[in-house]
Order: sequence, then structure tokens, then C-alpha cells
Amino acid sequence: MNESLAIIGTVLLIYIAIRYLGSNSSNIEHIDTRSKEDKVNSLKAEIDALEKRLNNINNHISLEGGSGYLDDETEDLFSKRRTIEGNLLHLKAKLSEITTAK
Repeated sequence: MNESLAIIGTVLLIYIAIRYLGSNSSNIEHIDTRSKEDKVNSLKAEIDALEKRLNNINNHISLEGGSGYLDDETEDLFSKRRTIEGNLLHLKAKLSEITTAK
């Protein structure tokens, strides 16, 4: 239970951070002054953490078995998995953008 709460909390924090940093609001201008290497290392760490969480969720889903019936907890896991997969795609695209930039 605590692990699933930690996963939910972390996913929410990452989601909020991505939404905040990705916003194009005229009132908020975020300029990242970190070096390219620091940005890459930070993104890789976030990606690794999300991949570990995704693996834990996938393992939990596979343990739920193949009864064919999805209870609320399993449906919630599928939802979390989709969210994490979306965040991973976003972070990997951002990493690719940084590593290919001159």
C-alpha cells in the first residue's frame, strides 16, 4: 500500500513539474541555466526512476492473474501505467532534443 502511494505521489509530482516547466505562460518564463551534461543526467535519472516504477506496476499487473475481470485496483494500475508511459515518452523526446542540439 505504501509503495503504491509513493508511486502515485511521485507520478503526480513529475506530472506537475512537466506541466509547469512546459507551460508557455507569458507570466512565467523558465530559463534553464544548467549545463547540457547536467540536463542530460537529470533527465536520465528521471527516466530510470519512471522505468523502475513502470516495471513494478507491470509486475503487479501480471501477478493479478488472468481471470479476465479487472477490479478497481487493476484498472487503476493500468491508468497509472498509461500515465507513466506518456511521461516517459515526453522525457525521452526531451532528452533526444537536448542530445541532438548543437
